[in-house]
Order: sequence, then structure tokens, then C-alpha cells
Amino acid sequence: MYKKIIHIALLALSLLHLPGCRSEEEIPTPATKGSGLSIRVTFQAEEDIPGCEMIKELRLIVINNDGTVDPISDKRLTPSSDLALTKAGDSQKGENRLIYTYEPSPEDITTGEKTIYALANAEDIIQEIEKDLSKPLSSSSGNELKEKLANYEMNNQMIVKTSNDQGWNVPITSRANNVTVQPGSAEDPQEIEIVMVYAAVKFDLSFSYEQQHSSSNGQIEIESWQIAQIADRSYLIPHIEDNAWETLLAGCGNAYTGIDGKQNWVFDYNIPEQTGHGIHIQALSPALTIKNGETQSDGITYYLHESKYFPEERDSDSREEEGNAVEEPKEQQYTLTAKVKIGNSSFFLSGKFHNLKSLVRNTHVIVEAKVQEQKINRGDNTLKVRVRQWINQDPIEGGWEEVDNNKWEEVD
Repeated sequence: MYKKIIHIALLALSLLHLPGCRSEEEIPTPATKGSGLSIRVTFQAEEDIPGCEMIKELRLIVINNDGTVDPISDKRLTPSSDLALTKAGDSQKGENRLIYTYEPSPEDITTGEKTIYALANAEDIIQEIEKDLSKPLSSSSGNELKEKLANYEMNNQMIVKTSNDQGWNVPITSRANNVTVQPGSAEDPQEIEIVMVYAAVKFDLSFSYEQQHSSSNGQIEIESWQIAQIADRSYLIPHIEDNAWETLLAGCGNAYTGIDGKQNWVFDYNIPEQTGHGIHIQALSPALTIKNGETQSDGITYYLHESKYFPEERDSDSREEEGNAVEEPKEQQYTLTAKVKIGNSSFFLSGKFHNLKSLVRNTHVIVEAKVQEQKINRGDNTLKVRVRQWINQDPIEGGWEEVDNNKWEEVD
């Protein structure tokens, strides 16, 4: 009898705006020149991100308080011809803020109070909304357009993708931004900043193997992995409370910010009411072969829906306090399962992510799984997890956390 032990390290990363920066690097790309207004669209990205995480096209949807929609909303902006790109941040800390600047012409946008949305890599969705409205955005009712943007739900075909999928870029979206555009001049333009976040979560997984006997010929195979429970839809526009949004920004987009050593997870966000949660299964073809002492990854980034899963058994949990029933606080819960082949046998290894308390959009989870063989009963199988901060890579909790209720199942 042998046991396999998986250690899983989770890294929650930021892809968002940092309030301050050390340096800015101008990228020489063209920009249109307007009169009196400069719109800066920013988002936080990691270094060496996959091409699918860059902006392919951008829409600035501008809805006036009187219900009209400005002509700029119909323009499909591209980095190559319309946007000036600047990079900002402290490279030693891994900060990488991308700033796209657009100066609209006077006929594109009016002065006054308005709501601005920035949507990148969402052209198919916008065209679907236009078709539903039966008219261009600029000719539609602003109130109706606001409602459609706020309530638009993305399905699996729009979000559940990989970095290898051709012709697809991750949608990046802002909240509704209420601003007042003042009369100005090209010499002294008013600056408006719109912050966007990735409208998905992403996972990177790697596996290592440590052999402690000779029955498996010095190698294992990872045949598949599963993550549960993941949502089957998500909003296009973030549905998040103001304080949670600020926490997300202050923590560089981490689900866990680590501000002042406190556990500031982002909980105050919503997913569509009819959302179902299920298991995301990822078969590896060919299987990932790992020799003794090696660490291997398929080099693919996996994108999934923003999720908010609570175990069903906790929905009605309560405890007694001074004679009154008090509802226990609910916690999100996620599980990783790997199908591992050792010799001629395949096994499912599974455990809870106790240190992953939120899957708010724009979270990057890095999983490092270590498989060990030992001459111990299979029932002793354990799994350990830890979460690291993005910038300095140090463990948040320090050390490993034991996880209970692990699953061991041999595959026939």
C-alpha cells in the first residue's frame, strides 16, 4: 500500500491599477488629437503576459444624464491607430500598469454629467447588444443601454478559454464611472482616468514528483485535473460594492490583499442570480509526464468565470447563542482534484483550498502540486496549501496549512 501526498501552493495575483507609480515609459504608438479632454484607460497586468491579455480593441461607451449617448460610443478604438500606450510602475516589485490614452475630437463627446464605461476585447458582445437594440449605440436610449450593460451575462463560450485559443482575448471591463466633462482646450485638457479589470479568473498549474520506492519506474503521469465549484456564467460589468472595489485596487487586484497583515479578502461582489456551479474538468492530452525530482507544467493559462460558491451544507448552518439561533458565517470553498497515473494504476487525489477564500474577477491562482510516494496506507493521504502575495512572493500565512477531508480513490 502506498500513499500519494499533494502539496498545493496558491498564489493570488493582481492585474489592477496601483494608486502610485515610480516611473512611466512612453510607448511610441499613434494617438488621435482631440480638443479639451484626455481619457486614460488603465489596468494592472503582469510582466510577460500572454497575448490574449492585451487590448485588441477598446470601446468607450458614454451615456449622458439626459439619456442620450455620445457618438464616441460607436468608435472601435485600436492600440495601433487610436491609443497612446504608456507603462508605469516599479519593475523591481513586479508592478506593470498599462495606460491607454485617447483624446476624442469635440464632435465625439459632449460636456456635462455622464457615465463612462470602458470595455476592451468585448466587440462581439457589443455587437450583440447593438443587434438587440436594433440601432447603433449612439442612437439608443441611454437608460436602456445602461440596463443591458449592467445585466449582460457572459457564458462559457465567452470566458472558459486557454492562452492557446486563437483569435480570443480576455474581456477587460470597468465599472460605471460617473464623471463631469468640463469645457477645455487642447493645450490644457481635462484628464479622466477609467480603471479596468479582467472579467475572468485565471489558473496556472504545475506538478512535481518525489519517488520514494521503485515500483513506478521513476515517473508519473498527470492525466487530468478538476476544480470545483466554478460558475457557469458571469457579469460583463463588475457587480461589486464600492468598499470592495477600493480594497481590490489597494491590494493590486489580489483576492487577498494582506494590508497591515490583515486578511482582507474581497467578498462584496455579486454573480448572476441564476448562476450554476459545477466541476471544471481539464483533460491533458498528452498526459503530463513527470520524472522523479522534476517539476512540469503544460505552460497553458486557463481562464474561468468569476465564482462565488458556498457549500450547500452550510446554507442553513446555525448555532445557539443565549437561546437564539445564530447563522454561521458562510465561506466560499473550492477543491482541486488531480488524476494521477503511477505504474499501471490511476488515482484521484483531491482536497479543499482552505486558503482560497474568494474567486473575484481579476484573480490569478497559481497551483503548485507535489506528488510523493510513501509506504503508508492510502487513507493517510494529506494535502497542504498556502497563498502567496503577488509582489514579494512571500507566503501570506507563513508555512503550510493542513487540509482535512482529503479524497483518495483508485480508478478502475
